[in-house]
Amino acid sequence: MTTKPANRARTARGFSVVELVVVLAIILVLSSIAIPSLLSSMRTYRISSAASSLSALLQRARFEAIRRNTPISVRTKVDVTGDTVVYIDLNGNGNLDPDEPQIMQTSDIQFMAAGGSVPGPASTGYPAAVSPPGLITFGVRGTVNYTGAQTDYISYLGNPAGPNVFYSAVTVSQMGQIKAWTAPAGGSWSMR
Repeated sequence: MTTKPANRARTARGFSVVELVVVLAIILVLSSIAIPSLLSSMRTYRISSAASSLSALLQRARFEAIRRNTPISVRTKVDVTGDTVVYIDLNGNGNLDPDEPQIMQTSDIQFMAAGGSVPGPASTGYPAAVSPPGLITFGVRGTVNYTGAQTDYISYLGNPAGPNVFYSAVTVSQMGQIKAWTAPAGGSWSMR
């Protein structure tokens, strides 16, 4: 009977230092493999989410123009922190008012210019699309009102400071059709 308590004490000692070091090494190796992939996935999700938010804001402005039977503009403004605010100018005063619908593009997800690894607009079906001139105005029929020549618009979104392997874009056709797109760096656009 005296051997049983001694056996219990021996089996309840815990882990050795070598076992803990091996487990820690395995965790570190797995983390070094998983973290870059996780960060890339999060960046891709954020860029894609920014395009969805922009598309939804443009759709809302288009519907407001039809519903109110008056032209409605979507404008962009860079604030003092360097973030870009995109808002619907409901009252047409050209200023961002607190009650106007808006989205914020933080400094890590910004509008980008075509070129480099950002795919051009050809694969969207709007090969002559250009970046909007700071505002897009929807008319009472939901079409785009132009001050100059009529064209299709495309807004590219990406991470200007980071390694970009993924981009999103939002197109607005002359007839007011709004689409969100995704593409790998240097690849072709596909509709979301």
